[in-house]
Amino acid sequence: MGTVLLLMIVLVVSVFMEIPCYAARFLPKKARKTLVDTVARASLARFVSAAKAYMGMKLIYERGVPRLPPRFIVVANHQSLLDIPILMDFFRGSRTLLFVAKRELGTGIPLISSVLRLQGHALVPRSRGAASAMKALGRMARKADVNGYCPAIFPEGTRSRDGRLGVFHTAGLKRLLEAAPVPILVVAMAGGMGLSTLRHVVSSTEPKRYRVKTLAVFDPPGSRQETEDALVKAKSLIQDQLDRWRLEA
Repeated sequence: MGTVLLLMIVLVVSVFMEIPCYAARFLPKKARKTLVDTVARASLARFVSAAKAYMGMKLIYERGVPRLPPRFIVVANHQSLLDIPILMDFFRGSRTLLFVAKRELGTGIPLISSVLRLQGHALVPRSRGAASAMKALGRMARKADVNGYCPAIFPEGTRSRDGRLGVFHTAGLKRLLEAAPVPILVVAMAGGMGLSTLRHVVSSTEPKRYRVKTLAVFDPPGSRQETEDALVKAKSLIQDQLDRWRLEA
């Protein structure tokens, strides 16, 4: 029953908040950015509050990196359909994150489609291959650079079904760094196992404890090899943190 109420709240908020997002299309760039960012933050706050109230979700946020650089690329593991909104909430009020999403999400969904397009998230078509995806990532990195946003990427490329780390792919991170070289912020996430699809979220009945922790900041890599080395270190740090959390459970 709780998840049904949560989905109803998400729907109502999305439809209501679509109104200012639609109006933002007709504003000058600076005013449009301000309005869309404000709408996104306000909507996210309502979504997270509803998840806490109706799903029993507990969020544990840890700042392993006390001082963040002005700009960075988030590199995180990927377990759940909820990873993106929770990461956005983790940085809410300090940074705006941009993500990679399916192009289909860029049309027809109240609020979500508008925010994805107007903020400049990378909308990647499924059927056009790697070249199209790399172009979308380059556009996202440049948009982030202009507006002071921070790109976020899941190097595994897909959600883990059992909580284990998958292979960390380097192509997406390399493209982001080519377009806008900034430091890399490593982030570990846990608690989303079993919520990899919307059906799993809707059918979930047990309270969830979600943990997010910043682990390290790496200087912008100066070469392809340094980028690959940074991802190897990032994966090792994330794995160590996941192992510690499992021991604490």
